[in-house]
Amino acid sequence: MERNEESKIQVAVTKLIKKAHAHKLQLNESKCKELQITSAKTDLQFNPILVNKQPLETVSTAKLLGLNISHDLKWNHLISEITRKAAPQFYFMRQLKRANIPTKDLLTFYSMMQLSTLEYASPVFHNSLPKYLSDNLEQLQKQTKKYLPPLTLFRSTSKSKRPTSTF
Repeated sequence: MERNEESKIQVAVTKLIKKAHAHKLQLNESKCKELQITSAKTDLQFNPILVNKQPLETVSTAKLLGLNISHDLKWNHLISEITRKAAPQFYFMRQLKRANIPTKDLLTFYSMMQLSTLEYASPVFHNSLPKYLSDNLEQLQKQTKKYLPPLTLFRSTSKSKRPTSTF
């Protein structure tokens, strides 16, 4: 959109509202948010987007299918969320290890809980991560080595029975 150009987003939202009404649906304006994606250093002021004659709340980050999207398209918020979610799982893994849970069960917990948390949506963001954020994720994965014996971290496929290291 060019500077001082009128936004066409309200027209698109109005069309969406009409389609929703045609299908006997109604948008809940209290659950709708506006995320303004920009690389500008200063806050740009736009006319508010109206749904049911109510302006939408403008947010700096939004969660879409579990993926945190920031207004500046940086991944810092997402990585901090992943770190926050992984911390209790590392604590639980440490407790399982202290309770002498079999290695097979520790590996099951790791692959079901920790690995899924650490690698969720990684194909989306991994190639665009700055080195310091990528190193942060790698450090979290390497912490797991303390709780599992060597050579137990592997993935096997139905075609190949040979284990492959995840690190």
